[in-house]
Amino acid sequence: MQKIRIVIPTSFQWLTDTAGKEAEKLALDFSIQTDDNPFRLIARDDADVCFMPLREAPFSLPVGIVITALRKRQDPENILMVRQDLADKSKLLSLPDSAKVFVHNQVIARCFADYFPSADIHLKQVHETAPEFAILPKCDAYLQNPAIQDYLIHELHPDEFTPAAGQGVFAWICREDHTMLRRTLLKIHCSETARQCNVERRIVRKWQQEEISGNAFCSVHPSGHYQLNLSKLNSAGETEREKRSSTVLSEWNNVG
Repeated sequence: MQKIRIVIPTSFQWLTDTAGKEAEKLALDFSIQTDDNPFRLIARDDADVCFMPLREAPFSLPVGIVITALRKRQDPENILMVRQDLADKSKLLSLPDSAKVFVHNQVIARCFADYFPSADIHLKQVHETAPEFAILPKCDAYLQNPAIQDYLIHELHPDEFTPAAGQGVFAWICREDHTMLRRTLLKIHCSETARQCNVERRIVRKWQQEEISGNAFCSVHPSGHYQLNLSKLNSAGETEREKRSSTVLSEWNNVG
């Protein structure tokens, strides 16, 4: 049985159980640790593979380290979590005036401020398990918060609150020369998810090079066409949205 050393970024240690279940499916003998710099551990051979949300994976990885496998995308939408004992059900989305809302993404924070100017919005990754009010990726929230039943959950539609590139996808990242491990991980790799995420990450990486903050989300419309939702902040800090449709992903190779 192949033995691997899995490392998870410390801020995402709540993914430990998920990583373990994935490794068990692959019949791997494994150990799991957390570290603030997982790629350093991989580079110096103190760990074999990193498991983390793709949306947080750097666009430029250290030399010799590659994204090897992506799980099928699940629950990419953003959700607003409102703790039930603090909810004001007379208000839209049950959000009290001046509620302190933690938001994980700059573009989502700007969009939410447009709809709820009275909210006290804080741009911050939410790592505690019981925030009072927060906007999180749906895929994270249900893994991160064991007391999710204590919240009112409001889904935020992707047309208005575009998910970040790679949101809803978990990635396995390892050394390029770790051939046996990469071959094993490919058994759980979703190629369609990868194709869509490549489009998203290519667009957002280009924006970052131009010092533009933005989100990109590719999905399959019920009609069978691909749909691309784009949101970015202009020089005035205002949100610009765009939606495109195509039968082929390659049409968006030069978008950005």
